[in-house]
Amino acid sequence: MGLDFSTTEPQALWKLYEFTQRYASAKMYCHVDLGPSVVYHPKLYVLKEGEEAIIIVGSSNLTEGGLERNLEVNVLIRASVREEIVSDVYAVYNELKFIPKRVEPDREFLELYTQLYESQRRGRRGEARTGSSLKSAFQEKLNALRRPTPTQRDLYGWQKLVFERLPHGEFKTSDMYQFEDEFRRLYPDNQHIRAKVRQVLQQLRDLGLIEHPARNTWVKRA
Repeated sequence: MGLDFSTTEPQALWKLYEFTQRYASAKMYCHVDLGPSVVYHPKLYVLKEGEEAIIIVGSSNLTEGGLERNLEVNVLIRASVREEIVSDVYAVYNELKFIPKRVEPDREFLELYTQLYESQRRGRRGEARTGSSLKSAFQEKLNALRRPTPTQRDLYGWQKLVFERLPHGEFKTSDMYQFEDEFRRLYPDNQHIRAKVRQVLQQLRDLGLIEHPARNTWVKRA
């Protein structure tokens, strides 16, 4: 959930949060940037059931209007969970999930956000000092919240495939080319296997699962 400019309604956050308290498999993350420079605005819906994945990418916000009433444009993709496009979508999802400003909210955080939301809606000059103090308290709480950390369980498709074949310790990019035939059997439509391997290594680096100390040299973290 994006909280930029304090425009997301607290009621929606509370409903989602209570949902995560009822179901252990449900997780909720918030993207917070108190500055004016960044707006969290992606719309990516990914659903899996059995061997089928349904992916929706487009303009629809997670709102009643966005999903039911507005004139929106979206791409709907139905694919087998083994298809490469599903792997690529999960790579995008992981990139969004593990950006530095993503946090796992708790009740105190949501209470402070609710106060901040209501304060900014009132916007009276006499409350400027209170608003500044509230914003500081919100920022302090934000800094103390847990950030989601990627693990092997978060990997899917290409990322999972490459990671499971990484040698322990230091290795070269070329070491991964020994699996080229295996990768091609799993993704026969991909005509650029080696380029894909290099791309995935960079993704795993960005997720913090491997290090890149030198050109063509990688280290798998313990």
